[in-house]
Amino acid sequence: MASAVLRSATALYLKRTISAAGLRAALSVARSFERTGALIALGRRSRPDFTSTQKAKDHDGIE
Repeated sequence: MASAVLRSATALYLKRTISAAGLRAALSVARSFERTGALIALGRRSRPDFTSTQKAKDHDGIE
């Protein structure tokens, strides 16, 4: 699905049917499709969440 969006958008851009902003929007949509597909296939996010900058209290006596 994402590759079809990219191919179509590129063809339209080369024919000057859509603008550069339209091509960027299509790239964004394709990235969303890829991320959603990865989420469905892997059952989790494709990249880890950022960790908190605060030190977690693990009660081991080490500050």
